[in-house]
Amino acid sequence: MACRRRDRRRERILDIIYGHFKEALDALPLEHILTLVPHLLDAGVCFGFADPVTNIIANTIHFIPDEDGEPDPSCAKKRKRKRTTKTNALSGARVREEVLSKIIAVSDVPSPPKEPTIAERSLKGLIIFLTTYFRHLPTPDALRYLCLAGADLLVAVRLIELDRCCLRRKDKFCTNSHATKVALNCAGLSAGLPMVESFLSGMSGLVSHLKSITQTVAAETRRHLSVQDIYVLSGLLKKPLEFDKSDNPMGIAALRIPPASIEKVSVELTVAERRSPR
Repeated sequence: MACRRRDRRRERILDIIYGHFKEALDALPLEHILTLVPHLLDAGVCFGFADPVTNIIANTIHFIPDEDGEPDPSCAKKRKRKRTTKTNALSGARVREEVLSKIIAVSDVPSPPKEPTIAERSLKGLIIFLTTYFRHLPTPDALRYLCLAGADLLVAVRLIELDRCCLRRKDKFCTNSHATKVALNCAGLSAGLPMVESFLSGMSGLVSHLKSITQTVAAETRRHLSVQDIYVLSGLLKKPLEFDKSDNPMGIAALRIPPASIEKVSVELTVAERRSPR
């Protein structure tokens, strides 16, 4: 019974993660910057210090080389080519459909151990982060929180804090803490990211420009981010600023918590959780 419940939760979370990837694919100009595809499939995990869609986009574009934030000449030429709107739409749709097929596990059958999809690797990273940061948190409970949080890492962290009464200042989650850095590093390694150090530095850039980046992504999700948008955002990720309270990830994450999720969080904790605040 417990195993079946855990498997159902995994499947449910993966379905949610697939939705996040579809939204990110719709926003990225894949037809204009084809190099985004391998970056996304290799490193575009949905966990990080922003919402899942922004994390996918940030983790994908952080690895793009740039020259003072200017678009690559070849990309600029592609953008200037005269194409009909219909042709562009068909081309973009084909690219997105092909990439999505590489993200979603066929027939809900887990990928071979050596070839997990980026969605499956994202789920693994989410679980490892939570069970590393909250040392006595069992995997089944991590899955429960992730399910309630919509596979949003910081929302899951906040739900755990509320459920376990981690209300003291010293117990509250902080992106700069040693425990957070260790958990994020473990999550990156478990997800098989190609360059974990680069991923960690990208998170620093994301936190310091969080409002600017999330607002840009949110404003452009109804249409594709432009080539210029991608290079500007990529440049921001590579230039971390001093931490600004207005860019507090947990404060922004709190706004994403569905009221129903708070109501559904059980007040009963496992014996393991009761033994330690973390």
